[in-house]
Amino acid sequence: MAEDLQKRSLENAYQFITDQGVIVPDTAALREAVQAEWKAALGDNLSLEESTPQGRLIEIQSLARATTLQLCALAVNMMNPNLAFGMGLDALASFSNTTRTAATRTRVLVQLTGTPNTNIPANTTQGKTAAGDIFYLENPVQLDRNGQAQAYFLAQETGPVACQVGELTQIVSGPLGLERLNNGIPGEVGAEQESDASLKVKRLDQLPQGAALLEDYVSALSKVPNIRGYLALENYNADAMEIAGVMVNGHSVYIIADGGEDEAVAEAIFKIKSGGCGYTGDTSVSITDPVSGVGYEVKFNRPELVNCKASVSVKITDASGTTSDLQSAVKNAVLNWQNGQVSGVEGLNIGTSVSPFELSAAVSDQLPGLFVTDSQVGLKTGDLGYANLPMKINQRAVILEEDITVEVLQ
Repeated sequence: MAEDLQKRSLENAYQFITDQGVIVPDTAALREAVQAEWKAALGDNLSLEESTPQGRLIEIQSLARATTLQLCALAVNMMNPNLAFGMGLDALASFSNTTRTAATRTRVLVQLTGTPNTNIPANTTQGKTAAGDIFYLENPVQLDRNGQAQAYFLAQETGPVACQVGELTQIVSGPLGLERLNNGIPGEVGAEQESDASLKVKRLDQLPQGAALLEDYVSALSKVPNIRGYLALENYNADAMEIAGVMVNGHSVYIIADGGEDEAVAEAIFKIKSGGCGYTGDTSVSITDPVSGVGYEVKFNRPELVNCKASVSVKITDASGTTSDLQSAVKNAVLNWQNGQVSGVEGLNIGTSVSPFELSAAVSDQLPGLFVTDSQVGLKTGDLGYANLPMKINQRAVILEEDITVEVLQ
């Protein structure tokens, strides 16, 4: 009888699929079910007070069952791509050949100086910036007869590790004969691993697998390495016409791609385009048809970069949630927002308006110890203001670090 009662209580507890598709375990009646099982086994006169040994055992058993139900709910929810995260989301995305973009390291070109003909080994040769970030030599190099060489160093940590001009000068380890390091140009800043929110959007973009539909252009372009934005328009009329603010030739497609190598973008477009359809674009790449061996010119467009500026005023509300260099921290938060590195935020993509409200929200999200009292944006050549800066579909706003003004209020 006790076994039947336990079986029925567990069956009821596992009926927790909601109409919205979210799995929510019902643990409300678990304690009563466990108590009933104990009474069925040991009699109705059994004391269920928490202070008794059986009361404590009932509590532990109830918690164990609740944990089991929660784990089961988590496992089932991971089968839903809208609810999955981490490795579970990676597995679901792989069904459409979608992969998460890995974190990258900051890469900086460094001038090495020392004794002529000195061999400098990779990896073990390390330098350090004034901020304390460690960089290591990417590939081995030999100093020339003048004791000079240029080589790339990679940041030890992945992500957006800043390295401005002249910051990588300290030698941490290296062979005898290496005397000085110095970077004459800023580093190519690395990026964090792609967020779950970004991967979910990319998975949806890459689901279409057909040919010649606008969704298929988007799907093909989204797979191009290092691409950050894309858009496809078509004009099925015989005459050129204006669509969404841009002129599109007759019987042609208008593709705009932000990022990615020209050849990779052109190949992605060529594989999708249907026969007889033309192109509208100012970037031209020669592609050879693998079947006929005939060469074709593929045309597409690159976005116009619109230089903008921003100002942010902040006040410290919790010193434990801030860093010592607030100016740099706020600027990095603005740059992360611009580059789409804030979870759930698109960033400044092609055609995306520059919103001072979104900017302040992104700073607050990344720096919880600060309160943003004011934020304004504007064109680099214009005035700051509180209005959104609209962008055309072939434009992308760009905010450089030197165009960000930060005021820390006391």
